[in-house]
Amino acid sequence: MEAILRALAFYKYLTVSHILRLGISKSKDKSRKYFLIMMKEGLVGRQIHIAVSESAKKKGMLTRNRQEYLWHLTIVWAKFLDNHTELCLPNIRFPKKPNRRLKNDYFHRTSTVFMHISFQKRVQKMNSIDDKFLVYYDQMKWTKKRRFESETRLELEGGKHFSPDVICSYTCKKGTPWIFCLEIYNGNKVHYVVSQLEKLFWILDNTKKIENRIGVQSIPYLLVTCENEKLLNKIQNRIRQNRYFWVEGIEHLLFFNLDINVWEDFEKWWVNILNKSVQLSQLGSIEI
Repeated sequence: MEAILRALAFYKYLTVSHILRLGISKSKDKSRKYFLIMMKEGLVGRQIHIAVSESAKKKGMLTRNRQEYLWHLTIVWAKFLDNHTELCLPNIRFPKKPNRRLKNDYFHRTSTVFMHISFQKRVQKMNSIDDKFLVYYDQMKWTKKRRFESETRLELEGGKHFSPDVICSYTCKKGTPWIFCLEIYNGNKVHYVVSQLEKLFWILDNTKKIENRIGVQSIPYLLVTCENEKLLNKIQNRIRQNRYFWVEGIEHLLFFNLDINVWEDFEKWWVNILNKSVQLSQLGSIEI
């Protein structure tokens, strides 16, 4: 159970499937029992997502599907880890004001955690250093504001802002820093995806806000994941037709993949807008 608690402190949210992916346990049943024991002891809390299935909606039924619980540390236990272990509170991830139910963000959040796990496995495998993983559902560590502000928040002109899903980085063995700005989509709104990517590409093309946010000076790569091949192809086609993206060299910056592929291997064969596949290690360095 200690391994689970430490993992929660690092990733903030975990389901039973995440525990298996981390290799902490090989049994879903045992993992569920561990979580229930820890919940009774006040160590962890959980967020619940209940949704009506699409097939049930079409049939006019109100059958509800319950997904895996999304577990997190309680505030009390986070403070205990701060006082009794080498972990310090600013680096322990836990929800400050946890909501019991997640309405629209469940699948997006669980997918992001899978991405985080895959990223960490990649970093460990390559013996990389200085790894950082900022996520949209965690708060800036240095802010004193009461209102939640994502740690990926990028301030823009006119009081506007944009918060990518993930900004992550590491330094490889050769000493080269890598930055990735990751957008994760679990819906079918192609127009929304393209609109968000326009904003993100403008930020990349005109500012150094992404680099400054994570504190690493290297040109970021934009990585976009989709939950199915159909959506991925639609987004790529829409971007090819959009003059906003007719920029020389964009095929070296903007890459696509399926969620499940990245869950398995963060580096696994990303595709650019010209349908050319490449592994992250083959991208090479880009001069600033």
